[in-house]
Amino acid sequence: MGNRNSTVMIAKPGQQEVVFIREFNAPREEVFRAWTTPSIYSRWAGPRHLKSCLKVFNPRTGGSYRILHLDPEGSSTFITRGVYHEVTPPERIVATFENESDPDKGHAVLEVFNFEDLPDRRTQVTARLVFLTTADRDGMLNAGVKQGMEESHERLENLLANSFVEDYLANVVERERQKQLHPRLYSQ
Repeated sequence: MGNRNSTVMIAKPGQQEVVFIREFNAPREEVFRAWTTPSIYSRWAGPRHLKSCLKVFNPRTGGSYRILHLDPEGSSTFITRGVYHEVTPPERIVATFENESDPDKGHAVLEVFNFEDLPDRRTQVTARLVFLTTADRDGMLNAGVKQGMEESHERLENLLANSFVEDYLANVVERERQKQLHPRLYSQ
């Protein structure tokens, strides 16, 4: 994939799945940790112009998640949720994904993330998203899932290039700021 990592998307016509492949310049354990540590995950997951607010984030087998995606003014643009069916550190995550904000309910996606060791302390992540129908898949493609995935991966690559300690401290400061700005979003 060269010096500049890019996200490759495979979406064959008439099929119910999309596959994303991305290499990261970091060891598998660090990449997996970025997928399962709330203070890190909230800094990279989702489109660049939105902030992820983790209302529920329990990445373990049988756990669940619920994420508010906030615009720059702090308003919720959409909410995603799902259940973790398998979390096998640092190899694999199997979960469902559903847009809670979609008025047409029942369009869950099965997501399988495989984390593969590569030479030189690099990692390849393969994400296989399986939709209920080809129409669901095509709707997600038309909604910009490729751009959102690319932006998320770029943000993650930048975080992995920096010290996790610095990122963690910055996230703590940002979370406290967000709590002060939007206390109702952080109340139980």
